[in-house]
Amino acid sequence: NTGMAGIHAHRTIVKGFLARLNIQKVVVIANCLPSLSSAVAVYAMLVDAKEIVTDDRHHLHTTCIRSALALAAVQHGIKSSKLSYTYQVMIQIRPFIQDRVVISHLCSDLKRTLDIRNQLVKAYEDGWESFRHLWISMVVSGDIPMKQVVHKTNDEVAAFIDAARLASRGARIEATRRAVKNVAAAMEWAAGRAAKLEAMAELRREKEIRHRARLELREKLRWLKSDKRTTRE
Repeated sequence: NTGMAGIHAHRTIVKGFLARLNIQKVVVIANCLPSLSSAVAVYAMLVDAKEIVTDDRHHLHTTCIRSALALAAVQHGIKSSKLSYTYQVMIQIRPFIQDRVVISHLCSDLKRTLDIRNQLVKAYEDGWESFRHLWISMVVSGDIPMKQVVHKTNDEVAAFIDAARLASRGARIEATRRAVKNVAAAMEWAAGRAAKLEAMAELRREKEIRHRARLELREKLRWLKSDKRTTRE
């Protein structure tokens, strides 16, 4: 790892670097960059391409991304013909399963990648059952990897996904239980603190009353001992 977000050294026989950036759930990866400086330049280009795509309010499609990449390359003085791209879909599904990301296989076919992306986004918007069905189908078909399942049958994939969701719900319930317990403990501490402060205030009031009483008594004794008292007094 280079220590820079979006820039990585190749882990294969091919030496060099790659630059990657998530553009609306499609990770665009520029491969086989010869140096770290060239990878940094291409990453900056990808950032500008993402801004161009984001500004385009049309439906995300192949021409949209390719045009954005080409325009950004021109703006940065980079020859598009020198770049080799691969793509993959990356979707966070935290509302369904905590800390889970669904990632498709790397693919050089942008149109196919966008097709997978659009199907997953639509299913995600339709809810868990729709997304679960499509997720299982795409794992079985090979569009989405799932290393934890050896035999990619519908039943085995479904069992793994359902177990992951159940574990996530259990973890979420446990987290909620801990949060409630922490809030209760905090409220108990606050109540105890408030009671302690009130008791301290009461002690100060009692001390002040005793102090005033002593002053009044001292003043009365001084008056009784005084030779200047009148008969009326």
